[in-house]
Amino acid sequence: MGELGKVLAKRLMKKGMAEFEVRPFVNDVGRTISAGLDADCRKVGRRLHLFGWKQFELDDHTLQLALAVLDDRKAFSTSLS
Repeated sequence: MGELGKVLAKRLMKKGMAEFEVRPFVNDVGRTISAGLDADCRKVGRRLHLFGWKQFELDDHTLQLALAVLDDRKAFSTSLS
């Protein structure tokens, strides 16, 4: 996990998320965005609630960090191809 991932994980764990939940949460954010939903915090948060993340309230800063982690991950995997 890169530096952005560590910052995001620390932020999520401060909000009560367990460490093992961070990666699935980021993956679900990515799935939400790739399903055609724009990066509107409220829309993404509602979709995440449908995925089962009811105990977690998404804020814009956390969403932006998650999107940056996903972009970083995509850039990394593309550079390996």
